[in-house]
Amino acid sequence: MNDIPGLDRPALTILVDRFYDRVREDAELGPVFESRVRDWSEHKRRLVDFWCSTALRAGDYRGNPMALHRDLPATSSHFTRWLTLWRDTVESLLPASAAAHMIELAERIGHGLMLGMGLRPRGRDLGVPLAGCWERGRPH
Repeated sequence: MNDIPGLDRPALTILVDRFYDRVREDAELGPVFESRVRDWSEHKRRLVDFWCSTALRAGDYRGNPMALHRDLPATSSHFTRWLTLWRDTVESLLPASAAAHMIELAERIGHGLMLGMGLRPRGRDLGVPLAGCWERGRPH
C-alpha cells in the first residue's frame, strides 16, 4: 500500500469525479470522451480502480489501458491538455506530496500511451531530444 499522506481511495474517488467532470466540459477533450464513454458512472468507477491500483498498489483494476486508448481519435495536444487539467485538479485537491506523486504517475502513463499510440511526445517531456518528425508512428 501507499504511505503518502492524503492519498487513499476516498481522495482518489473525489479526484476522478472532479477531474472527469472537467474533462466532459472541456472544449478540446469533451468531444473525444463523449464519443466513447457511454456510462460515465461506470467509467469513473473503473478509473478509480485504475488509479487505486496504480497509486496505492491496491490491485483493483483489471484491464488493458493501451488497448482501450489505441483507437481513440487523440493527438499529442489532447494528451497535453489532459495533463494540464490533471495537474490543475490534482493540485487543487491533494496535499503537495500526494499531488506530486499523482502528477508523476500520470505523466509517465501518458507518455507510455502516446508512444504506444504512435504519437510524438515533446522531447523535453521525456528528458531526451527527439530527432526527425513523427506522424502516427512513422518517421519521415
